[in-house]
Amino acid sequence: MSDWIGKPVDGSLSYVAEKMLVTRLQDHMFTTADGATHCIANMGLDTGLVILTSTDGGQTWEQTQSLEGSNYMSSSDYVLLGDGQTALVSYVSNDGDLIVAAQTYDPLSQTWITAGQTTAPSPHLLTYKVNPTVAAVPGGTILLSHTELKPRGMEVTFCISDDMGATWSEISFLLKDDYHASSWLISTDGLVGAIGATNTYIMWVGLNAQGGLDKTMISFEGVAGNFASHFSATTH
Repeated sequence: MSDWIGKPVDGSLSYVAEKMLVTRLQDHMFTTADGATHCIANMGLDTGLVILTSTDGGQTWEQTQSLEGSNYMSSSDYVLLGDGQTALVSYVSNDGDLIVAAQTYDPLSQTWITAGQTTAPSPHLLTYKVNPTVAAVPGGTILLSHTELKPRGMEVTFCISDDMGATWSEISFLLKDDYHASSWLISTDGLVGAIGATNTYIMWVGLNAQGGLDKTMISFEGVAGNFASHFSATTH
């Protein structure tokens, strides 16, 4: 699945794709409170991760932010907070740090400003192995998830902060004998957890009130891709 940015053909409503953005767990188009559309994309070797903004329904796009320390291998995730103009963006930096950056949108200048950022606990991560995802719980709790290849399988780690990134706790679990895996955090209506997808199965892993994990099998068929990342999810 891919998002794309196009241009009008001869003034018509038809489009041709100028750039194809392969999402690989990165469905990153969203709308702020003023109606502007934004896209987080990796623009390659010389640029890394950026935010692109359109205020005319996708007819034209401008780069309105660059995510500091990202590179051409960085993947990312975001969650738009309740005010409709603050986004938490997670990604892995050039140094292997797991970054959560608070980006605030200014509708007057139509640009994004880095309001602050924090580094979550993580090993020295390689940018192409972790697929970091982020979610927020009302009250100021931030959740992060990343994966790391271990000798016996893929380890999935949840990082939890109840003070907007000042301090963190961690919960990890091993997906034994699976060497391709991704996890996608979801927080909605009191349900907090992640969909874990591997090359052999798909599972729901929920965070319970005691701080532990509840696992429910979704499917015994896995998903495609080097990182088991070719899947999507939605909430209703």
